[in-house]
Amino acid sequence: MRCNDQGGLFLKLLHMTAFRAAAAAAAVAAAAFPGRQAEMFQKKGKALRNKMWWNYCKWKLLIVLCLLILAVIIFLAACFSGGRDCTQQDVREKVEIHASGGGAPQNPEN
Repeated sequence: MRCNDQGGLFLKLLHMTAFRAAAAAAAVAAAAFPGRQAEMFQKKGKALRNKMWWNYCKWKLLIVLCLLILAVIIFLAACFSGGRDCTQQDVREKVEIHASGGGAPQNPEN
């Protein structure tokens, strides 16, 4: 009988040791999980930060483009309104500049 009691006790201790080993493995896995979770959080945070930066840059570019278009429209309206063409020089100024060899236009009265 003693042999059966000792064998049963041995099996019981073996079962408890296996249970504790499983619990220890689960504890190690649980301890590693927050580390992986922190890495995932950092990666997602960096990806989100990059995405937000790119969206911000796109808005900046859009605003600069709108301002540039507005400046061109204002320039064209100021230069070409009322039949004026401010991109061409007066014919008299061209002749005087060519005759004097460049520089500022000469006064035609002199």
